[in-house]
Amino acid sequence: MSDKSFKIKQPKGMEHLINLLDSLQEFHVIAAGIELGFFGILENKALTAEEIADTMGFERELTKAWCDAAAGCGYLIINDDKFALTNWCKSFLLLKSPTYFGSLHKYTKIIPEAFSDLKARFNGKRPLMDARHAMDTVESIAPFAQFIVPILIQNVPILKGRCHVLDLGTGLGSYLIKLALMNPQLTGLGVDGGWIAEIVYEAKRNVERFKVQDRIKIMLADVMDLELAEKFDVVFMSGFLQAFNPENALYILKKVRCWLKPNGKLVLQEMLLEEGRIKPKSNVLLNLLLHLETPQAGLFEYRQLEEILNAAQFSEIRRIDILPQISHIIAE
Repeated sequence: MSDKSFKIKQPKGMEHLINLLDSLQEFHVIAAGIELGFFGILENKALTAEEIADTMGFERELTKAWCDAAAGCGYLIINDDKFALTNWCKSFLLLKSPTYFGSLHKYTKIIPEAFSDLKARFNGKRPLMDARHAMDTVESIAPFAQFIVPILIQNVPILKGRCHVLDLGTGLGSYLIKLALMNPQLTGLGVDGGWIAEIVYEAKRNVERFKVQDRIKIMLADVMDLELAEKFDVVFMSGFLQAFNPENALYILKKVRCWLKPNGKLVLQEMLLEEGRIKPKSNVLLNLLLHLETPQAGLFEYRQLEEILNAAQFSEIRRIDILPQISHIIAE
């Protein structure tokens, strides 16, 4: 293990604890603004806190306190006692925005639930995941498709033309739908089924909502038992392998190898751990969250994933980091 793995900035003094509490509360300020519709009401014009409260039927003093907190955190601008959205809020917290990421506020529910019943979890007795928790989880990450799919197409040029795509662990179908909307020649099959059936039914509704049902199909199935006769130009998995231990991941990748056409591409979108497993910070925290949810889950190191891909007879493996926390691993 290299010394570089341990060069982590160490917290110092009480200020670190205060900053942690501030960050936690700030996230809840955003969550409240989304849930209660504060950002939406400010979409078109600036308003005083009293005007916001009266319009929405809320208590004036509490509404003013939220507005002050949102402004203090940099999410609202205040001028002549009127509050307006910052450009960042307009881009990421307005539902109509193509780069809306407001569903991440569901993590205010996901994380506390994962850290509940800790003694039971650490004794290997994890509670079953209910439908609402599962739906919150997939809804919180679905918006990433809007940002990532254009990058994916650049990294995998075959996605620009006529191609047939298999999306394993499709969730709400967000990636396949975005791919289909950007490429009218693309067809695809999305498969999911290891969580809650309602997620797959919602994916089917999304396909119909975006009117791509003639080209995109959604299937409810367990990938461990899945048998497919058709072949694909691209097999895509976003965070799917992290739900499996290395042995099952290898079993899945061997099946995927058989489903690819000659010269077909496997594309894994993964949050990887660096050597030493304590970097990057976001991924280390996610790895703990996954282990709290299920004993089989966890993030891979790139070296570990590369070995599994080689064992599954994949070659020409390359890694493209699209964010400090997210990588595309492309193999043939």
